[in-house]
Amino acid sequence: MTLYVRDELIQYLADKNIPAMVYYPVPAHRQKMFSKIPNSCGNMKVTNWLSSRVFSLPMHTELSTLQQDYIIENISNFLNK
Repeated sequence: MTLYVRDELIQYLADKNIPAMVYYPVPAHRQKMFSKIPNSCGNMKVTNWLSSRVFSLPMHTELSTLQQDYIIENISNFLNK
């Protein structure tokens, strides 16, 4: 999933009243607060790749099975369109 597809999916879910969001759009090693720390881990390709693709879905103890099924159905519909 690319950044474009991820953002399109998040918008699609929002249109269905399913909150989804990106919590960490910039990986920690690229944030200003870490700029003075030596880059001893290389270029962190996997971290960069993940940060452009990962997003969060609703997940909590009060989420009913019906709500879970609704989320799953809508993600499936998006991916199969």
